[in-house]
Amino acid sequence: MSRLAVAAWVGALCAAALPTGVLWWSTVFEVEESGFCHGSLLTPRSVWEWWFGPLILTLRADLHALLTLVMTLGVPVIVVLVGVVRWRSARVGGVLALFGVVQPLVRPYFDPVVCADVRLFSGQWFGRVGEALRESTSVSLLVAAVLVLVATQVLGPANDPAAAVAWRPVVRRVVGFLFCYWTLGLLVVVMDEMAVGYLNAGLLYWLSTASVLDNPWPLLVALVMIAYVPVRRAIAERRRG
Repeated sequence: MSRLAVAAWVGALCAAALPTGVLWWSTVFEVEESGFCHGSLLTPRSVWEWWFGPLILTLRADLHALLTLVMTLGVPVIVVLVGVVRWRSARVGGVLALFGVVQPLVRPYFDPVVCADVRLFSGQWFGRVGEALRESTSVSLLVAAVLVLVATQVLGPANDPAAAVAWRPVVRRVVGFLFCYWTLGLLVVVMDEMAVGYLNAGLLYWLSTASVLDNPWPLLVALVMIAYVPVRRAIAERRRG
């Protein structure tokens, strides 16, 4: 491995470690500020908020929680280290770029003027996402992805053969996961009177606060939905055999 390739890998590691360092720094040293906004807390809900809000907002909250955990545990650094060992630049770079792009998309933005979260896909939301994409955490992940590609494809041996991607199975799995996920979300909305407040924080938060003794059905429904995919796959394999 040449010196330039080593420098590129070191730079990728440093860039991938920056979001974790920023998150740790903010957790340890920053002081939370409390305040009160003068907007109305009882504003009427639109059709979007009643029908699509529980689905989109729940998915955003869970993805935000998962990405926060990913950054806290330093997963981007581990991804770069795996790229050094396995020499799979396309996959490693794609994962790092995905982290950098998805993180601003799933972040909740608050508007103190109306005392509510910024509505998804509104002009203000796109503006806040654009500002977040220019922050150090997203930029560093994108830089790390570029450095990985440079270290392998330009400065090192290109041992990452271009393989044909089977998009149909990937799309089918994503659609199946979203079907199970949103079915569980709709069941929660219908059967749990406190569902709206919990769903705004995500299904993961709702499941973590569910009591097995007082209200065990949410966990049982979640287990059924999780087991749906492997059971369905086993039935399909048995029919083929």
